[in-house]
Parts: sequence; C-alpha cells; structure tokens
Amino acid sequence: MSAVLLLSSCSIPFSFNSGETIETRDHNTNSSNSIKIDKTVRADSIKLSPYYEKREMTYWYDRLGQNEERNLYNAIVKGCDEITDERATDDGYASYIIEPIKLSDVHLERRQILNVISSVFEDNPDIFWLDSRYTYVLDSERNLTVTLRSYFDKKTQKKCKKQLNAVVNSVLKGLKPDMNEFDRELYIHDYIIKNCKYKKSKNSNNHYNAYGCLVEQKAVCEGYNEAFALLLSYAGVNSTSVSGSDKTDGNTNHVWSVVELDGDWYHTDVTWDDSKEYSMYDYLNLTTKQIQKTHAIAPDYPDIPTEKLLDKDGNSINYNCETPKCTKTKYNYYKYTGSILNDISDNTLAEDLAKAAENRDPYFNIYVNPKTMNYRTTYDQLFSDELYTFQHYIKKANEILGSDVLRPYSVVCKKNFLNTINVELYYN
Repeated sequence: MSAVLLLSSCSIPFSFNSGETIETRDHNTNSSNSIKIDKTVRADSIKLSPYYEKREMTYWYDRLGQNEERNLYNAIVKGCDEITDERATDDGYASYIIEPIKLSDVHLERRQILNVISSVFEDNPDIFWLDSRYTYVLDSERNLTVTLRSYFDKKTQKKCKKQLNAVVNSVLKGLKPDMNEFDRELYIHDYIIKNCKYKKSKNSNNHYNAYGCLVEQKAVCEGYNEAFALLLSYAGVNSTSVSGSDKTDGNTNHVWSVVELDGDWYHTDVTWDDSKEYSMYDYLNLTTKQIQKTHAIAPDYPDIPTEKLLDKDGNSINYNCETPKCTKTKYNYYKYTGSILNDISDNTLAEDLAKAAENRDPYFNIYVNPKTMNYRTTYDQLFSDELYTFQHYIKKANEILGSDVLRPYSVVCKKNFLNTINVELYYN
C-alpha cells in the first residue's frame, strides 16, 4: 500500500500527477497517554521564561489509541531533522527528501497511519520546515516506510531555526511574573497582530507556518495559528488547532485555535482579530455557540466513517482530532476586561467609566449580562431611551472625577452575538 499525501488547512495550492493517491492533511482519534516524547533536541536554543514552565503540545498525541501509533509518532518526530541532499519535484515544485522513517511489523490501518502523521504536524509547530506532502508505503510483510519532505536544505533549515528561536526568545522576555494565563495569551495575541500582516509570501510557502508569521512577518490563517500555538506553549499555556471553514466567505477552508485557561477551553481566532472587518478582540476567547455564528467547525475524527474520510478525488476531508467543548465565558475578552452590566441602573458602569477616563482609554467595553438583561432592550435604554442614556453615566463619571473630563457623546459599535457594546471615548 502506498500513497502520496497533501496536508492543508488554508488551501495550499499544489497539484499532483494523475494516478497517484493524494490526500489532504487533517485529524485524529482519542485515548490516554503512555509514552513520553522528548522534544528537547529541537528546543535547546530556546531560553525558557524564568516565570513560566513550557507546556509540551501533545493534544493530538494524547488521543492516539494505541502504543504502536505513538511509536510511529515518536519515530517521525525524531527523524524530521534528517534532511538529505536529494530533491523531489512534483509539477515543478521542489523540496528536499528527509531520510525515510522505517518501522517493521506494523499493524496499523491506513486510517491510523494518516492520523499519526497529521498528529505530528498539528502538535509540532516548531517543525516548520516540513513540506505539506509526504509518501508512505506499507508492504505485504507489514514494513512501513514514511518519507517526509523539507521546504529547505539542511543548511537553510538550521539558519531558519536560529532565526525563529531568536524571535521566540525576544517574545518570552516580555512575559511578567504576575501574568495569569489570560494575560499571557493576550500578550502573545497582541504581539502577533502588531508584528504580522495577513499576506502570502511570493517565493515560499512560509506563510503557512510559524517561521513566516514570526520571522518574515507575513502569514495566512495557518501561519497565525502555528505561531500562536508555539508561543503559547513556551508561555505555559495549552492550546490546539481547530479546522473548519469561514461561513462569511463561501465556506472556504479556515483554521483557528482553542486555548485552555484555568481548565476551561475557549475559541480564539487571531487571524480574524487582525482584520479590518472586526475589532482586535472580537474573537478572543469565545464559546462554541459564539464562534459558530461565523465559523463552521469540521467534524471530529471519531465521528467520521472510514469510507467518508476521503472525498471523490481521494483527498482527506477536513476534520478535527477532538474539538473541546467551549461553554465558559469568564475569559471572554470583553467580559473579563470590560464593564459587566447586570442592571440598567447599576452605578458600577459610571465607576468603570471614571477608571477608564483616568487611564485615558480610547475605548470602553460594556458586556451586557445575558442572564439578567435583554441585549436589544438594554442597548435602546442606554443610547435611545430618555430616562437611561449613556450620557447619564458620563455625567456620573465626571462627578466621580471632579471635573468634566469626558465629553457628553460617544461613537458606539454594538455586537449582539458577543453581548458587547464598544464605545469610543472622547475627552476634553
């Protein structure tokens, strides 16, 4: 049994010779962890933060069902540095062959082999040099050979690893000892948005990986996601990727993150927070229900029958390992950092406005508690009703401050699906 496979999340544009079996990358199974993975060989030039311990990314690995699957995973991780001088070309696109990984007496089905290789890609954003295509052969005697490819030759790969590690070290220096998990996530989220542009590289595929995002500072959604996951892991925060599609753009392929904060999971899309259509924090820590307003989540691997894993062209469909259920709102950006409104006559809003004015904050975020208030009614009462208007709270805030610091008008942006109202503040 042999196959040539293509791994993709954001529609990597490769073509293949007819007659070959081609499959796109994606996702896995479940179960407990029993074999430890030593990734220190690739991390020895990273200076860890003195405040936070690195979290190894093993979300996909932990859900592999058999030790034999994990043995294959470990062999691939160990062998991915062995880049040879041999070049492979497919339809004019060149890459370098990595020394084939060979295992004997392998009793895995095709489905499992694909899962293992996908797991390596998903758990290891630091292995940024891997080409999206690979081959595997499982012969009649159950000998398995997996051949990966590298975008770079060995010399260039070493240089690029040093460059990426230098950026990671620089980012880690910005961590503070009193940061909780949310603070660290926010710091990394903001770093990526401020230092990367959504753009494809003209002469490489680095826009799909962490190197493109952090070093070349150009990336698409997969590159944003890989960089976010890599930096979070060194900051001691657990995360994994979610594959799916963009409902607002014809269900085109898309990838984003789920982040674990204090034991609960949240959806975060750094790519969409770095867009003109949305403000910088609209997609920071959403529930599953919220993200599904604009994103379609691909099915989980265990829920897909084997015969439906491949499409009519022989490519693997888009799917996830095991998407965490995200139901908590504690660390939603607007709820966690904004003013929570539980009642329209709650003077806490005025007090929070006064604090924002003291800091000369340009924006003020109101989170309308959906458990106690109707969003539309609250919005009308704040900005349309004669009795309760936002100007009333501005007046109360100025009384707290002892002078007319805030002007009596503001520009409002409302987001019903987030339960938030964003107000641009003006000062005298």
